[in-house]
Amino acid sequence: MLGATQYDILAACVVLFVPIGMAGWHLSRNKMLFFSGALFITLAVASISLLLSDASDLLNGSWVVIVGDSQARFVALSLLNLVLHSDDLESVKADLFKRHSDYQMVIPEIGMKLDFIWAPYVTNLTDLMMEFK
Repeated sequence: MLGATQYDILAACVVLFVPIGMAGWHLSRNKMLFFSGALFITLAVASISLLLSDASDLLNGSWVVIVGDSQARFVALSLLNLVLHSDDLESVKADLFKRHSDYQMVIPEIGMKLDFIWAPYVTNLTDLMMEFK
């Protein structure tokens, strides 16, 4: 099975070279643009679906620490969206989006530990890095 990177390179080659080859058949420019766009969107959706099965493999046994403010919470939510089912994600949203609070979660299926640490200021980040050290 091809990895996500190899699949993306293959998809890019198909998107680039197939329309060039079809141009030899003297198709109109509008038909070429439509075909290229449809092909690109189809391959992009297929690539994203491959990336979703790879995300849990890549994060297997990882400790992910996300530090920041409310915008960083959205990064944490996006990451959890890749590895959790939609039913589990709804319960996480309520706990993750409590104001000015830290959040910890372990996903036993893939052995991933996620820590979100509320640290909106630079001094908070500096102090936290000293604690980790």
